[in-house]
Amino acid sequence: PRRPPAHPAGSDPAFRAGPSKAPALPGPCLPGPAALAPRTMLRFELFHSAVQTRAWELLHNYKLHILRLEESSSRLRLRLTYSCSRRASEPAVLHFVEDTAAPDGPPTPVDAEAGPAVRFAGSVRVVNTWGELKSLNKSDFLRASAARLWSRLLDADSRRSPSSMVEASLVVYADLKTHKYIYFFAFPAFATATPFTSPGTLRSLRAEAGVPVVRRLYSGLAAFLSETTSVPPFLAVTGIMGPGGPRALSLAEAWEYEERGALVFAFFDPAASEQALGWPARNLCIHLRTAWGLDRVTLLAIRGPSLAAILGAAREERCEGCVHDDRSVLVDVDLASCGLPPFASPMEPVPKVVGWELGPSGKATPKMADLGSRMSGDSLAEASADLNLKLMRWRQVPELDTDMLARTRVLLLGAGTLGCAVARTLLGWGVRNMTLLDSGRVSYSNPSRQSLYEFADCERGAYKAEAAAAALKRIFPGVNAAGVVLGIPMPGHSVEGGELAAASDAVQRLDALVRAHDVVFLLTDTRESRWLPTMLCVAHDKLLINAALGFDSFLVMRHGGSFQRPQRLGCYFCNDIVAPVDSTRDRTMDQQCTVTRPGLAPMAAAVGVEMAVALLHHPRGMDAPATPAPQSEGGAVSALAEFVPHQVRHFMRTFEHVLPHGQAFPQCTACSEAVARAYLSEGFEMVRRCCRDPAHLASLSGLDQLTVELDDLDEFALEEDDEVPAPAVPAPAPLAQLPAAVGEEEKCAEAWPPL
Repeated sequence: PRRPPAHPAGSDPAFRAGPSKAPALPGPCLPGPAALAPRTMLRFELFHSAVQTRAWELLHNYKLHILRLEESSSRLRLRLTYSCSRRASEPAVLHFVEDTAAPDGPPTPVDAEAGPAVRFAGSVRVVNTWGELKSLNKSDFLRASAARLWSRLLDADSRRSPSSMVEASLVVYADLKTHKYIYFFAFPAFATATPFTSPGTLRSLRAEAGVPVVRRLYSGLAAFLSETTSVPPFLAVTGIMGPGGPRALSLAEAWEYEERGALVFAFFDPAASEQALGWPARNLCIHLRTAWGLDRVTLLAIRGPSLAAILGAAREERCEGCVHDDRSVLVDVDLASCGLPPFASPMEPVPKVVGWELGPSGKATPKMADLGSRMSGDSLAEASADLNLKLMRWRQVPELDTDMLARTRVLLLGAGTLGCAVARTLLGWGVRNMTLLDSGRVSYSNPSRQSLYEFADCERGAYKAEAAAAALKRIFPGVNAAGVVLGIPMPGHSVEGGELAAASDAVQRLDALVRAHDVVFLLTDTRESRWLPTMLCVAHDKLLINAALGFDSFLVMRHGGSFQRPQRLGCYFCNDIVAPVDSTRDRTMDQQCTVTRPGLAPMAAAVGVEMAVALLHHPRGMDAPATPAPQSEGGAVSALAEFVPHQVRHFMRTFEHVLPHGQAFPQCTACSEAVARAYLSEGFEMVRRCCRDPAHLASLSGLDQLTVELDDLDEFALEEDDEVPAPAVPAPAPLAQLPAAVGEEEKCAEAWPPL
């Protein structure tokens, strides 16, 4: 930022230099010809600020994650640092720290990189709108910020914490979307009724005291600073002209010093002006008048060498460097000329507060830091991708765990119409780890319905899984997306002969993928392709979201989890009374393809992802109840849903939702304990037998035995009721209108299990 002029305009009389009518001092504090000069107003050069990019990044995160809609400054504090001026005035460099950090304590990791520096604290107010910043009453804001400062300046105990006598205030509007920060800075100080005066001008320490004194001064400063945890803004020096050489004292030590008349009060001066002192000197003068009761003092403004150089001045060669760079000045100050009484009471009227940072025009105008223009596209995407989610936490869903969603690993089995829609919706929820599995290639009919593919993918015959993963990375470079080209072994599809090795490898790889992920989305085309993933999720206790499409209806259901879980919900195959078989044999083209209304896939994908996110936030996870609990019972619920249904069946012709639920079927061919234990003990060999003969599944699960028992029961019932006519039972009303064509009926029946 541009430094304002050394003589800023304003109503403060201390900004105007010129002769003063204040009474003459009895005598100079230090000998020298400057004591005979006419009295002049003492001038102070206003601080100017420099804000590091990292500070704005910290404010961005603090506002987004912690402050949210809160504007109070109690939870966030400023820590500013400055050093001795060298060739130009030193800015006050801004850092943000937690409120628990002491302003004069040891440096935090945020500002330790700046090296040795004077540190002081400040308050910040982050407004929520640009209009609020424009309408800010700056006078009231500055008075409120300076209220505590005034009481500290009047308190003699502040000598133990000199950093508390320097204050800063920041009011800022943070546009989190564009990464622009518009702000006003203030460094509160007090304009007394009459200005401080000096019987002379600023005079060079080296010219007046000599090089040996300067050398001893820096050696003493090095010894003093080496014993402190931080660099205080103010200190005292005794014996500056004596034979023993200067000795640095803290203000607390100076308070106990018997010969106060021999003290020179020093400060590390950030100003470089030859006509003005740095802004911290203003508050030092008020403190010495009101808390110490002094009428006149000599101030030493330490300028030139850096604080790092001063700390190293214990070594002779470093000390000579400080002497060479020294531009320190002395000035005698008539403290009584300000009009404040010595040992002022806290009831004393507070003087006018000044200190707004001025712009090039000499007025307090806002500054703007535009980080967006400096950030790369990848960085902007990373910072902005989850903004919508994090803003949800401000009002709607404070419990939303975006970090958990970012860590969740999701496996998508199927990268077709449903797979593309699910992947895009997961990306919107902040999921950053996805694996897409599919064995097909992108065909020319896909791009119009499947949102992750383009015409170029068709031309080069790209695999769907790999093309979808690449598309996700183009959409958001920060996503960890991988494509796996792999077919899923299915019951009724023999894997004997030359396909045996490939099938064994496919089962092993799919098993490893299921174990490595937290959530599995089952989005394949055929019924039998869903059997192996369903069984694997039961065997490895994984959450599975199953989505299937009919022509004008869809099914989304949740299942999975170990067979050892109590009250386990049913899976996709739990309503079956036969094992899955090859459903693609002897089918016409419209029966082989997923002929469905174009709007269904995005709807089903959205419902599936919302169901998964709600379960991930539910205290009971996969064991969340599928029906709302009675109000009298209460109980834990998901942060995103009152309850998480077992199934969602939608019928487009009537725009109706049905939410059935049911428990797991003990003889299920996919999720029963017998089937899962057989796989865990036999592995691929069990899958191989099921692929060769689906009837093996019925025998393994006990479904065939149950069928025999039911047939026997029916025969017994017929024998008992041979002569009793059966009562007329009306046919149940269908839940939805099914297609008239036989082929479409079969296809819809395969798309979701019957109620």
